[in-house]
Amino acid sequence: MMQEELDKALLEAAKAGGLEKMKELIAAGAKVCARGFMGSQPMHEAAKEGCLSVVKFLAWKFPATAESMDGYGYTALHWAARCGRERIMEFLVGRFPALVEARTNDEETALHLAAGFGHADAVEILLKHGADPTAKNKFGKLPLGFFAKGYPEVWKLLQEAEKGWNTPGYMEKLRGAAFVRMRDQQRKLGALRPKGPSL
Repeated sequence: MMQEELDKALLEAAKAGGLEKMKELIAAGAKVCARGFMGSQPMHEAAKEGCLSVVKFLAWKFPATAESMDGYGYTALHWAARCGRERIMEFLVGRFPALVEARTNDEETALHLAAGFGHADAVEILLKHGADPTAKNKFGKLPLGFFAKGYPEVWKLLQEAEKGWNTPGYMEKLRGAAFVRMRDQQRKLGALRPKGPSL
């Protein structure tokens, strides 16, 4: 197989959740940073389709794929939030806490996308992991104003989160001091590059 064919096959295998096939293709030379439509990579495809085993494999074996961005500036967490893939979100924010702050080309966080597509459980996961309900996208929209009005449960969650956000000790109470230390250390070490180069 030529490189282009290998890479295309890897993207398809990631989308289908074919972990064993992916391992074979990577061993044969397929690139985990292969890009498809709009710069989508295997990690993005797996997150969209809810293929948790593939996301875990890529995150543990090739951790840079978790923060890599596609042509929209989406990380795997953005896609998981948009598509309501809660198990993938739980894994990603647990392993890469600073991803909750990653911004798309339109300066949207995963919380904007989860709210905008009406995924209340996804919104709750992100809020519990420190997503900022007061973050504005490049059009000045908060997650609360990002079409969330059409989803009463999402609206309620975001309203409550906005009230507590500026309360001293809010994050420590929500997630615990250990989480806050880990997130701050990850930021300091530059583990996440919100606008840096992608794979």
